[in-house]
Amino acid sequence: MVHRKLSFAALGRERQAGPSCYAKRDVLHSPVAPRANRIAVNLPAVMIAADGHETSVIIRDLSSAGFRLEHQDDLFVGDLITLVIAKGERVAATVQWSLGNEAGGRFASPSELSGGRPD
Repeated sequence: MVHRKLSFAALGRERQAGPSCYAKRDVLHSPVAPRANRIAVNLPAVMIAADGHETSVIIRDLSSAGFRLEHQDDLFVGDLITLVIAKGERVAATVQWSLGNEAGGRFASPSELSGGRPD
């Protein structure tokens, strides 16, 4: 069995100094859309899982498209949840990422939590 090392040149990428190891041209052509502007908040809420289980969470940042929250339950990418804030407002969302006791999600529609304004 022959093992080959792949170099950046073999991958068609240029090496550069700094936090990114790829040239800016790779970043500029990324298929990932830029994130909506987020505001830092400290908003207590109740998270309701698809099975009806309720737990307290703290929403840490917020935009018209999504949120980041702290939780104590197991959350997985793709989980459908409902967030209920103190005013009783309910917002449907899907978990996009989860790491430790933090998770981020995308609202099913533009959120009234951030005033529903586009970013």
